[in-house]
Amino acid sequence: MNLFSVVKNTGQRCRHVVVTWFGNCSYRRLKVTYEVRKMLCPLCLHELVDGDYLGSKVFAKDKNSADYVRDSWMPAVENGVAVWVVSHKG
Repeated sequence: MNLFSVVKNTGQRCRHVVVTWFGNCSYRRLKVTYEVRKMLCPLCLHELVDGDYLGSKVFAKDKNSADYVRDSWMPAVENGVAVWVVSHKG
């Protein structure tokens, strides 16, 4: 079954058609390589690291909570004290 016959028959009736790829896109020749992308800071474009929060604010971790915020920008200093530190968990 070629591509022309698949396109030609689509307007006539609803049916499922299996398309088999050949050549460079065949299942045997197609090679997919996955790359690990680093998360970058939107302001300074440095790589993000895990951190620990030492402040007094309470965060809602439950996604169903009304106070839950997915992405938030928290200040690193509260009342003159650094509240975010780099996590050294191995």
